[in-house]
Amino acid sequence: MHELAIKDFNKAIKLNPKYAKAYCNRGLSYDALNSQNLAIKDYTKSLEIDPMLFEPFHNRGKSYVTKGLYDKGIQDLSQAIKLNPDHIDSYYNRAVAYYYKTDYDKALQDCDKVLSIDSTDSKALYLKDVITTKSKKTK
Repeated sequence: MHELAIKDFNKAIKLNPKYAKAYCNRGLSYDALNSQNLAIKDYTKSLEIDPMLFEPFHNRGKSYVTKGLYDKGIQDLSQAIKLNPDHIDSYYNRAVAYYYKTDYDKALQDCDKVLSIDSTDSKALYLKDVITTKSKKTK
């Protein structure tokens, strides 16, 4: 399925090489195939064309976090949040990055922000519980 989507995005890009969203969406397909390096390349190209799109910042940030490049992920996710302050997934993914950096205070702040927007968000509730439990063990 994703391979077919990549072929379609390749066609769209060939027709219009300045189509930023095509690069971003092809990046999502690469991400789904666990090809983060290709995905990051496409998100970066998308941002070169239109640096005001929040989606490529969010998606590239997630890819960086997946690769263990937490500082780069936090930087991109923070930019995504600046462009779209109510995007729950950007806060959640940044919380994950902070968690892996063992910056539990910032991770909890982002979880709390998610929960202030949607108090039933199960991923944020679970991560907050994990962080709270882990930080109690390290004290």
